[in-house]
Amino acid sequence: MLAFRQTVHHYGTDLCWTPMILAKEFNRNKFARDSDFTISTAGPQPPTIVQFGANVPQELARASSLVVPFASGVDLNCGCPQSWACSS
Repeated sequence: MLAFRQTVHHYGTDLCWTPMILAKEFNRNKFARDSDFTISTAGPQPPTIVQFGANVPQELARASSLVVPFASGVDLNCGCPQSWACSS
């Protein structure tokens, strides 16, 4: 996703959002964090809002604290219409 954000930033986008990231998985998986935020730092970093899906406040808080060095803000997705998200 970083390549996409860099591309749209190149064409004038001022702010980007990530796709919804499950906070629980983001906390568990260092590879997921590194692949999109911590190692992929070649080129300009457009201002980015990270969108998390979570239903446990502590998971959201931990994920937010892990991403804060690489993001301009955090968005909590409270209304995802995807069936798998609604069933959780």
